[in-house]
Amino acid sequence: MSAPIYRRAAGPSKYQQWQQQNQAAQAPAPAPAPAPKPAAPKIKITGDAELWTTLQQITDTSNGWTKTTRAMTVPGGVLINTCSRKKGSDVAAEALVFVPRVRLRDGKIIE
Repeated sequence: MSAPIYRRAAGPSKYQQWQQQNQAAQAPAPAPAPAPKPAAPKIKITGDAELWTTLQQITDTSNGWTKTTRAMTVPGGVLINTCSRKKGSDVAAEALVFVPRVRLRDGKIIE
């Protein structure tokens, strides 16, 4: 007497069906697409953008403040501008001083 022949039904087995359902349930949800970045602002420069020469810029990253000293040669002397700003704040301190009979050469003040 020969052994009975068992035939598997067409399609996936019960184990394969369970495995497919279990994998679908465990699959992480797809990450949402990142929001598009806003377009960079377009800057329009009128006049000479190189009038001021930066003499010094100090930044304190721990407190978030920046101090900048700039100079511009004008007839009869030099204008000196200092600006202190705190990052994330609208507060700024500015000072503008005219120094007579002084010139700028290579970013240095000379008499």
